[in-house]
Amino acid sequence: MSRLRKPTCPCCGAPGWFHHWVGDHCEASTRGLSVTDGDLIFHRFKSVTDAIGSREVEHMMIVETKIADERLGRAQRDTLSVFNGVIASIGPASGRTIHVESRPGFIIQRAKKVTWHGVHLLRIPAWQSDDGPFVWDNVHTLNAAQLADVLSFRSDPAHPFRKLDIDRRHKAARRDEPGLFDPRGN
Repeated sequence: MSRLRKPTCPCCGAPGWFHHWVGDHCEASTRGLSVTDGDLIFHRFKSVTDAIGSREVEHMMIVETKIADERLGRAQRDTLSVFNGVIASIGPASGRTIHVESRPGFIIQRAKKVTWHGVHLLRIPAWQSDDGPFVWDNVHTLNAAQLADVLSFRSDPAHPFRKLDIDRRHKAARRDEPGLFDPRGN
């Protein structure tokens, strides 16, 4: 977005004047500067209680929206891809190789879990339609309920037709008695 193509609305003033200022005074995308406005930033915070206790769980992702067949330019695609990669490397997943896909994020032992779900592309109809169809990541056609599940972190943004099972703890609390595979149990 080195130059914003959308004129400022006389009623609401969107997009703000500074978007045009950047386009008028800064380098162009053809000279290597790509600026994106981050259409939608989703962050969900909740407290989860289980047998071990309670902890805070947070989910984050960025959704870039495009109307109908609006083009995602090379510079913007590169910016979003690099941004996603940088965030993913800052919060590395702390798991062993057990052939289970993990997500970047961090965990404060038994207190907090923050998960980064990446940058995603959402194609919306050219005219307002509460029912869609919506196209997620240029691959998955979703109806309104499916999209609401993805955006509310009930379904997995990486696999939108799967429920997101990330809030619960996947490891049981250590018990005093030996377990089935514990060497003390034999």
